[in-house]
Amino acid sequence: LYRSYKEILSGYAGERHKGNAHKESVSDEILQDAYNALKELIQTMDYDGVEMVISELEKYSLPPAEQEKITNLKSLLMKADWDEMEKLI
Repeated sequence: LYRSYKEILSGYAGERHKGNAHKESVSDEILQDAYNALKELIQTMDYDGVEMVISELEKYSLPPAEQEKITNLKSLLMKADWDEMEKLI
């Protein structure tokens, strides 16, 4: 039964990964600007601003370490854990 879903869901997984292949790589300058903005926004606890910067970064192909950092930041934002976000940045 589980194996039957492999074929059914293969189109979804293929489309999902295909979208990542077309993303432009992020430049060091854009990444640094985003982190500087995040540092300021986190200090002021600007939820919408942090969310906007994260969504802009998700439009780019990020290195694995940076992608993990952004994923963790997004998770912390959902919890409104400003102290941990500040430590992460």
